[in-house]
Amino acid sequence: MGMDSVDRQALLDADLDPDDPQTWAVQRRISDLLVCYGITRATRRTDEAPPG
Repeated sequence: MGMDSVDRQALLDADLDPDDPQTWAVQRRISDLLVCYGITRATRRTDEAPPG
């Protein structure tokens, strides 16, 4: 099973239209944001004070 078929099934399970290009665009943006967040968390120095 290819990645596209897994992604398509996930969209169907979430009641989203996998044939809508806008759905894929939004999902790609969310995926990119999660990757950036993960990189930020992984590279953050442990001796830095938390924000706030």
